[in-house]
Amino acid sequence: MKKELTKYLRDYKRPDYLIPKVDLHFDIRVNFTVVTSTLHIKRNGRHKRPLVLNGEDLELLSVRIDGDLLKKSDYHLTDEELCINVLVDEFCLETRVRIKPHKNTRLEGLYKSNGNYFTQCEPHGFRRITYFLDRPDIMSEFTTKISVPASFKAVLSNGNVVQSVHKNKCVSVLWHDPSLKPCYLFALVVGNFDIERTVFVTKSGREVDVRVYVEQGQKKRALYALESLVRAMHWDEDIFNREYDLDRYMIVAVSDFNVGAMENKGLNIFNSKYVLVDSKIATDDDYINVASVVGHEYFHNWSGNRVTCRDWFQLSLKEGLTVFRDQEFTADITNPVVKRIGDVNIIRTLQFAEDAGPMAHPVQPRSYVEMNNFYTVTVYDKGAEIVRMLQTILGNKHFHDAMSLYFNNYDGKAITINEFIAAMSVTSGIDLTQFKKWYRYAGTPRLTITDSYDERCKRYVLTVRQDKNFHIPLAIGLLDKKRKRRKAVTHILNIRKPIEKFVFDDVDFRPLPSLLRNFSAPVKLHYKYSFDDLLFMYLHDSDDFNRWSAGQQLAAEIIMRLITDFQAGKRLVVPARYLDALLVILRDQKIDKSYKALLLSLPSELAIIEALALVDVEAIYAVYTFVEEGIAVALYDELFRQYKLVNTHTVSLAYEAMGERKLKNTCLRFLVAGGGCDAVALAVKQFNSACCMTETMGALQALNELDCPEREQLLARFYDKWQNDELVLNKWLELNALAKSPATLQNLRAIVMSKDYDLKNPNKVYALLRSFSRSNYLNFNDISGDGYKFLADNILRLDPINPQVAAIITNPLLHWYKLDEWRSKLMRAQLKRIAKYKGLSKNVREVVTKGLVEKNAK
Repeated sequence: MKKELTKYLRDYKRPDYLIPKVDLHFDIRVNFTVVTSTLHIKRNGRHKRPLVLNGEDLELLSVRIDGDLLKKSDYHLTDEELCINVLVDEFCLETRVRIKPHKNTRLEGLYKSNGNYFTQCEPHGFRRITYFLDRPDIMSEFTTKISVPASFKAVLSNGNVVQSVHKNKCVSVLWHDPSLKPCYLFALVVGNFDIERTVFVTKSGREVDVRVYVEQGQKKRALYALESLVRAMHWDEDIFNREYDLDRYMIVAVSDFNVGAMENKGLNIFNSKYVLVDSKIATDDDYINVASVVGHEYFHNWSGNRVTCRDWFQLSLKEGLTVFRDQEFTADITNPVVKRIGDVNIIRTLQFAEDAGPMAHPVQPRSYVEMNNFYTVTVYDKGAEIVRMLQTILGNKHFHDAMSLYFNNYDGKAITINEFIAAMSVTSGIDLTQFKKWYRYAGTPRLTITDSYDERCKRYVLTVRQDKNFHIPLAIGLLDKKRKRRKAVTHILNIRKPIEKFVFDDVDFRPLPSLLRNFSAPVKLHYKYSFDDLLFMYLHDSDDFNRWSAGQQLAAEIIMRLITDFQAGKRLVVPARYLDALLVILRDQKIDKSYKALLLSLPSELAIIEALALVDVEAIYAVYTFVEEGIAVALYDELFRQYKLVNTHTVSLAYEAMGERKLKNTCLRFLVAGGGCDAVALAVKQFNSACCMTETMGALQALNELDCPEREQLLARFYDKWQNDELVLNKWLELNALAKSPATLQNLRAIVMSKDYDLKNPNKVYALLRSFSRSNYLNFNDISGDGYKFLADNILRLDPINPQVAAIITNPLLHWYKLDEWRSKLMRAQLKRIAKYKGLSKNVREVVTKGLVEKNAK
């Protein structure tokens, strides 16, 4: 077995050679493609080291230097490198290779999907196309010629079209990209598509040809993505003063794609689930996700493309920053508080869990074996929180001035996180040396806060202790419990020392501190709130985020106390005052409906699991069922009344209409949880009369918690109607994966062997296997261990086909340390079984190896 090499940030060295210009020719034929690459190479500095190019799964046909054909003795070729001893400082290297896109199931490099050709080059896919210095600090000007049969109507690459020639049933199109870019941003698409297009006029008056390419017959479903793109282009001009630079901007949708989308310069390739929507097949959340992902990839044109990362250890330089930008964009087009809550839920569940597990790593990792394993919630979402903290510390004006300085100074360059922080520091005058620790250390900081109030002096003192010695912006407000919804001013406290005291004078009431407002830092906070304190904040905090957060903490404490009572065999009771608070919120017609739905919702099982040191699977399920039933029984009449009040007879995409549907589905879920026949009948009626997919899925998701014949009947009807629509069929797969029925695992075993499932399609893998293992905690952790074995079986089936996706779905097997001794033993046994598999990819091996090291389990 080949030993995997660990790459370290400390070992970074500048490249021995530079490639200022690249000329590519793709000759695409039915069973193979010949790629001719002409690289204009310059030695970088005074040295005599050989030229070592990366290349994988390439059949080398010829090598020439300055036109002279090299003999095999003139170079050294391995499975991953082409090594040439070069005597001159500047030369042209031409290589011809043959590749087979139709056999490329990894979906990295050039591959074929549904008769069309696509590329995916980040992080190391370009080496599967041709020999190259496949690293992001090699910035090149690309010219690409693509020769294909004339039956293909779309022949696309980066930049602008220079020439198009039709001859002898063949078409050759020449593209030139004037922007310097690393090879990971290269893209090629060949195929037959329907097109939605418009013209966008920039602030400076330039016209941009904007296009969305989709599979034939899907044109109408591309309109919203096109509208979202135009909206994002306007937004980036208005908020960050960033204009688009090329004559054309293209999005292409493909159903076989490992991730969400890719920001290749001028030619973004998207997973079709983030492009194709209409009200019949897409939920409101799908629409919001399309707008967010379209915005994300467009914003990369500046934060990632024109300013890119020097090496892959700097990944968050582009991804964390761009996630922050797409979060701000989505907040502006929806509701800032609702968007913030969604983003924080990802941090508090998935990212905090990652920080506490064997795959924990800093936002700027120090080492990796397989870079694909580090496209994580830590790099992306925690990275975005770091940028948000900078905005909080600097203030909006200084932050946006710093962003302008950053984009202008580093345009066309491959840089590091240090340059980004330097721009923030120079503009604001704030020393951010200590702040950089956020990038360098893994784990979640903890803040412990105590307070005191001197009524005679009217002095309030807040004492903050931290365990990491970070620079942490802590946003607080002082609530007056006597004056309820009085708006409390938000103060930003900069925590820099292990212990800090903050004194507030002239405070004429005993304050209740509203801490970590708007989640001002990704930390765990400990303050001794009483039940009454949390109840007051839930009903009256003037910071809407903290109002929701108090409700989540209140519900979480109730659930965890009930888990203890369940384990001790005690009678379970949901506190009446909590139910009364829910009733007040339900009846308050002034609350935004999307926000109200969130205020009413319980913390997710993942949030509770993250907060527990040891998980009792059966107790969590029993308590959740009890609490949901208790809420439904106590508030049934009001839930039913609110359900009936909501008007959802139209399919409007206005935010207010989406809020109506969200609240309606939240009420329905509680009603069905109550177990009454009337509620089940109500869900069936909603399914039958649904005017859009949001209502259809709301009915199915509510019934999916029950093991009842109505669920089986509706799911069968749903399947019969949508079995030939791939995007909707994936929703059916997910519903099956999340079902709480005892027969779930048996059903999934049958599905993975059926025509409805395709192991080669990442969307189907995620819909079925990731949904089951990450979110169906009850059935995945069945005491038999069959859930673990089922996942391991499919990981081993998938790994030879697509190791990147196989590694992603391996992660749920890493959390054995949270389980009881029996389940822990069964889960580790499956990890060991995978580790012993001959020919295991380095993607999966790295994950499994870390998962088996006990000291890594926090």
